[in-house]
Amino acid sequence: MNSMWQIEKLGDAIKLEYGKPLPDSKRKYNGKYPVYGANGEKDRTDEYYCSKRSIIVGRKGSAGEVNLTEERFWPLDVTYYVDFDNNQYDLIFLYHLLKRLRLSQFVRGVKPGINRNDVYSISVAVPPLFEQKRIVAKIESLFSRLDSAKVSLLRVHAEIKRYRQSVLKSAFEGKLTETQCEYKNTTINGLKATLCGDWFVCRMGNFVKLQGGFAFKSKEFVLDGIPIVKIANVNVDNIDWTDRTCIARNRLSEFKSFQLKVGDILVAMTRPVIKSLNTVKVVVVRENDLPALLNQRVGRFVLDGRVNNNYLRHYISTDFFKKRVVFESSSSQQPNISSNSIENFDFILPKNMDTQIEIVKAIESRFERAKVLEETVEQGLEKIEQLKQSILKEAFEGKLVEPDPNDEPVEVLLERIKNEKLSLVGRKEDESSV
Repeated sequence: MNSMWQIEKLGDAIKLEYGKPLPDSKRKYNGKYPVYGANGEKDRTDEYYCSKRSIIVGRKGSAGEVNLTEERFWPLDVTYYVDFDNNQYDLIFLYHLLKRLRLSQFVRGVKPGINRNDVYSISVAVPPLFEQKRIVAKIESLFSRLDSAKVSLLRVHAEIKRYRQSVLKSAFEGKLTETQCEYKNTTINGLKATLCGDWFVCRMGNFVKLQGGFAFKSKEFVLDGIPIVKIANVNVDNIDWTDRTCIARNRLSEFKSFQLKVGDILVAMTRPVIKSLNTVKVVVVRENDLPALLNQRVGRFVLDGRVNNNYLRHYISTDFFKKRVVFESSSSQQPNISSNSIENFDFILPKNMDTQIEIVKAIESRFERAKVLEETVEQGLEKIEQLKQSILKEAFEGKLVEPDPNDEPVEVLLERIKNEKLSLVGRKEDESSV
């Protein structure tokens, strides 16, 4: 870092303003302007709250997330936005600086969030504007190359997801296990399929029931006790205990029919699909999740012994199941699905239990190979993020670009800034006297 860099408080460079709620009625899929939540663009709208480029900082929820927008936008009330009007700073330089600071470290409070005064108090080293612009140019040149690599890795990641769906489709049509089979064209939950001729399509409820959870009351909750699996805990694969709710341990015997066991498959019955992942919210209960109880609006699949548990688990990961969930869910802002609806879904069953087990083995052997490749891709994506952080570290330590010999000396620069400020004060005084 050379002598032209100045140590100052971040509050001297930026002002964080509160975002504003936006009614659901004003959100439109194809609206003109982006709507920003704490972790990025959430919706679109035909109205805007801010009319100039800015930085959006997550205030609650994904607190500390930093996003940049170059257009008019609407920041929601879980965000701050930078009211930027300072000709001594480059907005994109400040954006990268905020990314480097990892503002999530300042999250605190009963309802976790970031207090803007904590952000304002951070001491930062800031170079003159002309060096800020050179640093930004260098960062973006290097990031561009890394982003190209990231795009390639994400493309492979997407191909792996498509491969998994292809494996599942083939498996449940009989194409991975049946060597001698006449196939017939049919429809499964509204999707076309080519099914092995001696397999059959039935109503899911004939073999599998869906049990709803108990409606525990909030006044029964305690800080430490038996955890309850509620909607917030059902995501994908494993139960997420980040948001933990409990009832007293001595009440466990009251709810025997709602006690969970290892291998139970649970599905969210409110907001059942994660749109960003194009996946139904389904988790499997593990040993370390227990003891635990089933809460309302979470369903547990109950098998009658004629269906293999892992066969069912893979089936509900197929498009055959997911597409029907999306179709059957209500179109309101809070989609729901009922036990009766799911029990009426089409269900594919092969001729015997042994075939179900063969199908599971065929799926999992292919998934295992895909997992190895996926881990390699994820390691590459993680390495790219590490390299970006290294670049930012170099940038904000003054090591990314060499000083330009044509830059004006720091004494001259400071004197010029001082004179500009005095001139501005003088103009304001003249204007006030008119």
